[in-house]
Amino acid sequence: MTIREPLTAEQIDTVPAGREMDALVAERVMGWKNLHWVEGGKKDNASWPTGWYGDGPENEVYLYKNYSTDIAAAWEVVKNLIERKYEWQMEMERYGERVIFECHICDTQHGGWSGESQWYERLSDAKGDSAPLAICRAALRSVLTGEK
Repeated sequence: MTIREPLTAEQIDTVPAGREMDALVAERVMGWKNLHWVEGGKKDNASWPTGWYGDGPENEVYLYKNYSTDIAAAWEVVKNLIERKYEWQMEMERYGERVIFECHICDTQHGGWSGESQWYERLSDAKGDSAPLAICRAALRSVLTGEK
């Protein structure tokens, strides 16, 4: 799978945490363009690390954030969603020794939260073995159903 091909919700649910998920979130959610993988190296007096390079927000060129494994970077994804008029909710479920995180995202322009009742257009639900992975999967699933 490459980061350019269209993804179904089912495919998103199978992408593990790591560099491919981080690139998907960067391009589809965070606004990066032209991402491509570059092997690190050194030539003349210049050196560069292995990783994703492209045209990022705020003139960034190297994607150093690990959205799917670092909770601080995942909060940036949440902040981006909130700025785009999405609302989110996180749950944690314990199955014996295993903990599953579930992230729900809704469209606040078509409803909202009201006490115990929920009247909103729910865009996505996603699960993961970690909170950052659940957030990334839910964010990707949300932008599949309607860009903000």
